[in-house]
Amino acid sequence: KKGQKRIRQPRFAFMTKSEVDHLEDGYRWRKYGQKAVKNSPFPRSYYRCTNSKCTVKKRVERSSEDPAIVITTYEGQHCHHTVGFPRGGIISHEATFASHMTPPTSQFYYPGMQLPRENPPSTVVQSRPLPVGARECNTVPTRTPQLPTDEGLLGDIVPPGMR
Repeated sequence: KKGQKRIRQPRFAFMTKSEVDHLEDGYRWRKYGQKAVKNSPFPRSYYRCTNSKCTVKKRVERSSEDPAIVITTYEGQHCHHTVGFPRGGIISHEATFASHMTPPTSQFYYPGMQLPRENPPSTVVQSRPLPVGARECNTVPTRTPQLPTDEGLLGDIVPPGMR
């Protein structure tokens, strides 16, 4: 295994105004590290998905320009369903499941900014997990040749039933 390069997984960044650093996203995470960020008073935390077959990682840090913004960067794709919202979340299991079946609107979310429509990228990586059995863990993510429809700013993370 020495000398082998790890295949880079697609990354998805989300900027969210929040007072808490750890935002509920429907998955369980295990913190495996934290380090200081250059030119920022806020540290960056590193997490892995707790599913033993899943290789997804996430980084969580506060923006040095605007401390009210939390930047969460996901690397990879989950190969399993969400675990729900165990801490009294208001989203039902059906709404959570339905949100997995809707395509994402974009790879990145930047508040107050629409992505340009001209010259779209040739491929877009899906940012929603597929149902269990649809694909196995540790496989290459699926790519689609066209951009999904625009559902508005939070359309990629807010289930259709809640809009």
